[in-house]
Amino acid sequence: MTEPAVVERVRSFLTSTSLPDGGSVLHLFTDAHHTLLEHGGLDPYQRITLEVGEDARHPDLVGRLDDGESLLAVEAKGTGDLLKGAAQAEMYQDGVQYSFLSAPADRISEPTVERLREKNIGLLAASANQESAEPLVWPRARQPWRDPYQSIRRQLDTGVRTQEWSTFTYNLPTHYLAWAIALEPGPLYNTAKLPNIIEPYEALPKRWKGALRGAETLGLLRIQGNGVRLTPTGAAVGDILDTSLAEWSSIHPKAIHSTLADVMPRAGAALRILLLQEPMVRLIVRGLKQADSSATMPQLVRACDALDHDRTPTLFFHPKRSAEILDDRGRVQWDRVEPIHYRSTTFYQMKSILKHAGILEDTGLGGSSVNEYNPSEDVWALRDVV
Repeated sequence: MTEPAVVERVRSFLTSTSLPDGGSVLHLFTDAHHTLLEHGGLDPYQRITLEVGEDARHPDLVGRLDDGESLLAVEAKGTGDLLKGAAQAEMYQDGVQYSFLSAPADRISEPTVERLREKNIGLLAASANQESAEPLVWPRARQPWRDPYQSIRRQLDTGVRTQEWSTFTYNLPTHYLAWAIALEPGPLYNTAKLPNIIEPYEALPKRWKGALRGAETLGLLRIQGNGVRLTPTGAAVGDILDTSLAEWSSIHPKAIHSTLADVMPRAGAALRILLLQEPMVRLIVRGLKQADSSATMPQLVRACDALDHDRTPTLFFHPKRSAEILDDRGRVQWDRVEPIHYRSTTFYQMKSILKHAGILEDTGLGGSSVNEYNPSEDVWALRDVV
């Protein structure tokens, strides 16, 4: 059995099974190694680097449990050396609470099981005739070292949040903020009835569920099954906006030719409050301040990388291509970076909403895809208000 096939079965197991203590895996990333990319079906991908002293490794899978704190890492082996795999999994213990080795079931011996049990390393067996993996050893949670743990967590958190920014499918945040005006705090609204509730907002796109997901990413509401509930943050934003849906409809066309911050300053201020809570946004602001408030995309990425290397590659580079430009220690090899390596979620969706919030000057967007993107002409500049 190949290593990608083992990873596929382990992913299926981890995303559908509760751990012995009742927890479950909330987020799980596959390493962007070319063999795993070629296999396909292992999304989402993200290269995550664990540094310990002079050594560095990239686990095949890295995940976070639903307690929000505990991390896990998996080293998968197909035909590879299991002793080497066990040593790598042991190294992962420095950075995560749960470390696993996974391998084909027919390659696992009883001495291997006992060895991993003694070292508190989990063991997951994969079979060609099964779609999932079988746990042979469950590890106990252990306390990782602070610095490696924090590094992995920052990389993973940035991957999760940047992925969520893809929910901003519309350039204008008026579509997202509209829900803070339409919904009352308290009730759980039936999703099917939401179009009737928000009907006075005439600018709402036909694919309105995209606007709903963007509002959730901003923290304005929570989607719970077939229901939607306004959050306390959403209620506070509604109070700040202090307008009706009909009046909000008149704001939308004005913002198309300007920015929301200019058309309705208090709406821009509310949006800034939400966005500046994001570590990624604060990193961009710090990077631009380091560059005297204005920089092209390559200059901005270099400035941010000098400030926070853990977050920068994940924030700015495409998750499936990042391994092409990172060395074994996860450092950016700048001479290899090309337009195709940049993440469109950042240079398009994120830049657009930062502009409307009044965090960035309106210097134009670099294009909606990497096919038309020229990083050296993509200028990012802070507004005086930040």
